[in-house]
Amino acid sequence: MRPQEAACDFRVILVKPFPQDRPEIWFVRSDGSNLQELVEAARDLLLTEGFAWFASLDGVERMLEVAGPSNVERSRAPNGWLSGGSE
Repeated sequence: MRPQEAACDFRVILVKPFPQDRPEIWFVRSDGSNLQELVEAARDLLLTEGFAWFASLDGVERMLEVAGPSNVERSRAPNGWLSGGSE
């Protein structure tokens, strides 16, 4: 069972490197013609920004700092990550 996103103290949205109608959904064309492009872009984002985001939360002190009461509101960081505490 997965918690709702808003219940998670740590979350990030990796921004797609190409435009689509909804930024939070990676649309695959019905014929699958863009599937390889999407998979490669997702892999690249996870290997670069995703791992960097996880590394930024290294250690209990850092996790407590990010999840603390002063960071309850989500904010857009300069690198495009959405971070902060629960809503």
